[in-house]
Amino acid sequence: MSKDPQYVDEFKRIGLTNGAVRIELGVTPPVEDGQQPVLETTGMLVMSVEGFVRSAATIEAFLKQLLEKGVIRRDQPPAQPVKPS
Repeated sequence: MSKDPQYVDEFKRIGLTNGAVRIELGVTPPVEDGQQPVLETTGMLVMSVEGFVRSAATIEAFLKQLLEKGVIRRDQPPAQPVKPS
């Protein structure tokens, strides 16, 4: 198993297929001036529904820590997702 980190800008799509949660990972490559960025799929996470639920709770707890430390604020509008290609 590779332990090399993989950078992603965001999750491109999340779905449920055959009892498994599939999360497409996306990266926005550099673009020329005036062009719209396009989120490209770079990989996929596949996990059980139970693992996904546990992971969502972990993410929620981390978001709470970021709020408490002032790294993010609740009154900030969320970033607009890049339109899929």
